[in-house]
Amino acid sequence: MTADSKKPEVAEAKAALAAIADTLIQQRVESADLARLETREDLKIAEKAMTGAARDGGLQTTEFGIFKDAGFRGMYNMSLRDLQAHKGMPQGKTLYDFMGLEELAGNLFRVTQTAARIKSKNVSGLNSLQRTAQDVGSEVRRMMIQNSGTAPEHLAIEEDVQGVQKRLKKVDREMKKLDKPKAKKKP
Repeated sequence: MTADSKKPEVAEAKAALAAIADTLIQQRVESADLARLETREDLKIAEKAMTGAARDGGLQTTEFGIFKDAGFRGMYNMSLRDLQAHKGMPQGKTLYDFMGLEELAGNLFRVTQTAARIKSKNVSGLNSLQRTAQDVGSEVRRMMIQNSGTAPEHLAIEEDVQGVQKRLKKVDREMKKLDKPKAKKKP
């Protein structure tokens, strides 16, 4: 085999390595996206647990919106509706889906700790449940401001998690293509 006949193989190998490197760099950058997706899923589960704890505390189905809004009022010093307007959220979208990792984690902590306090203190009745949700939200707010210097309502919204999921699926498909062995050319 001559040096000239090896050039196409070397070029192919370099191109394949470059594609793998690009994909790996993209995946590494998106590790924060993966953490965000995982935290969002954890938050969905925690919301159900908090709802169950509140229901056990006597909260009626028609009161859940009031109860949940109290947690937002504590953490953000405003109602959920006002928070969505403040952040410039698209109508009909779920705010959690646009939160970054720090804000999602703050809300996950707020929700899990609200459920824990309801259970441990045997909180019952709308007024007590509402006060508990607001108090826990205020405590999380203070902690976030103390640690980062930024109030949670001032954290930027990010790409919708649905868009993140689509991007990650695309990267996964590209990696699978790169992993497939290429058919050898016959001489």
